[in-house]
Amino acid sequence: MSEQQNESSHGKSSLNGSEYRQVPDPTPEPPPMVSPPPKSSSGGNRPPIPPVIQPIICPYARRRTSGCIGFVLVLLLLLIVLPIIGTIVFTMVAGFFAEGMGTLWKTLPEETMVNKVEMNRRVMTPGKSDKEIAVVNIKGLISNSRRSGNSSTAGDICQVLEMLAKKPAVSAIVLNMDTPGGELVASDDIYEAVLASREAGKKVITRIHGMGASGGYYIAAGSDWIVSHRMALTGSIGVIMASINIQDLAGKVGIRPVVIKSGGMKDMMSSMREMTEEERKYLQAHIDSAFNEFATIVANGRSEYGDIETVKAAEFADGRVLTGQRAYELGLVDELGGLQVAVKKAEELGDCEGATVATYSKKFDFFTYLLEMRARGGVADVVRSQPALLLEPGRLYLLSPSFLGVSEE
Repeated sequence: MSEQQNESSHGKSSLNGSEYRQVPDPTPEPPPMVSPPPKSSSGGNRPPIPPVIQPIICPYARRRTSGCIGFVLVLLLLLIVLPIIGTIVFTMVAGFFAEGMGTLWKTLPEETMVNKVEMNRRVMTPGKSDKEIAVVNIKGLISNSRRSGNSSTAGDICQVLEMLAKKPAVSAIVLNMDTPGGELVASDDIYEAVLASREAGKKVITRIHGMGASGGYYIAAGSDWIVSHRMALTGSIGVIMASINIQDLAGKVGIRPVVIKSGGMKDMMSSMREMTEEERKYLQAHIDSAFNEFATIVANGRSEYGDIETVKAAEFADGRVLTGQRAYELGLVDELGGLQVAVKKAEELGDCEGATVATYSKKFDFFTYLLEMRARGGVADVVRSQPALLLEPGRLYLLSPSFLGVSEE
């Protein structure tokens, strides 16, 4: 008994042969002493002094500001400086290649230069025979120079027609037309190419979609058959020459022209003075002569009008536009319909039923583009779009008045 008390006094006990030690529970530590607030001289407690708050300064603030300024400078460099430098460099390279290619082309034989015309061919309808119906697009303003993307260059179209005339597999050509007309000489060049295709044994069918007026109809008159949509605009058989007189406007800002000329009509159609009566009569005779040529082409192409006087006496001789339906009633159009009607007529006239229908166009020639850019004064003059409504003084045009937005006084 005394031994058990001694063991318990030492904090030990025996239970089932094991020993354990009793550990006293830890006592919580007392909270730290808080010193009372100091007393003021009057005996009251003074308010505690607030801690001084130091401003937090971000070490990257200045770096971010300088980074934004640098980003703006780089953006301005990309948007302003680099395009200018690129334009200058591209112009110099274009001029170098243009001069080099011009020298190279002069050394080539003429036959090699003419016959080396690459064309794009895209099959629209596969056929069952080895014969083809070629579709050539004539769209936009007809011009001898490449004005913009929405124009038909007469040189390209003539080259395509010339190549198709030499291709034995092509039995017929469909002119897919949507044009208000264009320059007289450019339209006449395509007209002559159409006649040459017919002489080579190809049947030519013109399909007028949205518009085939003036210079467009000038070309269509040379084909074997004309198909027009009933609501398309056609006709506009006439010639126009336009200029702008800004004499009064120039006088208001103090601009006076100084002209030194060898003859009285050398500055004819000048925008800085009124046209004289003699000049007006001369230009009118020039227009009348061109209109007689147009009327002759219509008379030769349409069986309803046997001679030029019959064309001049018709209601459309004043240059008005006609719908496809009205043109059909007047005998200027052979049939109403769309492209499928034109293709079916091409199969009939060309004796090529089941032929493959494919579109043909001149392949883009980068060096020719550079030569045109060099001749026209640089990149900026080629890239910018030129308004088709701005006619060049002194040029004769076969253009629809509805396209020009002009009306008779």
